[in-house]
Amino acid sequence: HCPAGLSDDACSNEAATRGTSNPNSDSLLYRFLEPEVIRTALSADDKTGLQSLYGNITSEEKTMKSEMNEFYSLADSICNPNPCVIPEEDIAKYQLPAGEIQAREEYLNKLQTEGLVSLDKIVKTKMSIYQTMYENAYSQTKIPVERYLTNAIQNRIRYIQQTETEVLDASIKILSVQINDRDKFLKEVQTEISTDYIKFTKSELKVLIQIRREMKDERLKR
Repeated sequence: HCPAGLSDDACSNEAATRGTSNPNSDSLLYRFLEPEVIRTALSADDKTGLQSLYGNITSEEKTMKSEMNEFYSLADSICNPNPCVIPEEDIAKYQLPAGEIQAREEYLNKLQTEGLVSLDKIVKTKMSIYQTMYENAYSQTKIPVERYLTNAIQNRIRYIQQTETEVLDASIKILSVQINDRDKFLKEVQTEISTDYIKFTKSELKVLIQIRREMKDERLKR
């Protein structure tokens, strides 16, 4: 684009000689700031500029984007009761019993022995690693992480019903720890983490909460 503040004539000359673009006044990259004008949408010129820099979305990327959106919709729809809230805020039968509280304390003690007791250190190590794995799923395997969780959502009831009681008890404790990790991350520390991964984690948290609920329900039946 033409530099900010350049006149129309100068911008036109530059566009002719250097191939730069002269953005319209509705563009986010318009050459002047207009008083009291707020632009939040991309103009046709903005989109053309982005496409020239980064290319158009491929059919493969469109498929992955569709899978991402399917996962987000599923994560919102499975919460029962709605909304999905952490165990401490949930109804009585889903709250933390002594065994799960003890498992969480043992986990925190383990972090302390590894020098990861502070939440900031946990995020910079654990959540940063998770984000890298999340991003690599796209760049290396071309399989979005959302696909795995969508499959987990769709097959969760059959899996839970077939899981042995001992394994079910252990899974509930593990989920309690995972829910606690992600809840604290979303509430307290989001630095150095991409907005895409934050969005993913919010939906992942809902899935973990609901699967734990359903595991608890199954355990009460036995």
